[in-house]
Amino acid sequence: MSQQSSHWPLTLTVLSALVVLGSVGPWASVLFVTVNGTEGDGAFTAVFGGVGILLAALSFKQQSRWKYGAIAGLGGISAVIGVIDWADIASEPESEMGFGVQVEWGLVLMTLAAMAKTVAGGAAFWGLQRSAAADRAAAPAVPAAALDRTAGNPAVIGAGPGADPAAERGGEAAADDRWEPETFPAPAAPAAKPERRDPFRRA
Repeated sequence: MSQQSSHWPLTLTVLSALVVLGSVGPWASVLFVTVNGTEGDGAFTAVFGGVGILLAALSFKQQSRWKYGAIAGLGGISAVIGVIDWADIASEPESEMGFGVQVEWGLVLMTLAAMAKTVAGGAAFWGLQRSAAADRAAAPAVPAAALDRTAGNPAVIGAGPGADPAAERGGEAAADDRWEPETFPAPAAPAAKPERRDPFRRA
């Protein structure tokens, strides 16, 4: 685990815990009557926050993009729920006595923590993806094969003195070595056959 990304599991664990805390806290109140989040949509956001805590805790042992992506997705859903409920509560009209529905700290905490968890989960996802791409780019390349100039056999570039016969000889002879096509002596002319003499022919 790199030092650059080692803080993401802890950060996401804390943010997911804040989502759960805000979900079970009060979301709305009218005078002395308080409505907790678990009496409504807070039950769903509490479950999403609990799943986020589990995935973030598993990331301490092994980080993965799908875990961070799931955390970011669950955080985004919770944030949308919080924004919608916040807007609904704030739009409630006041009663005839001038008392209106007030947004409580539980809904505020859950919504803000969910937004932060979405951003942090997305950043962890892309950071891990860039780290994996950088590791692949930094992997040592396979040595290219080249054709040996003298023997015509494949040789590995930079394989050492054994790859070049001229380098094995060393010294100035190796530096002045030049490849030249091999020449062969011309074939000898066939010997002339002795003339056959006719025994019946007179000299």
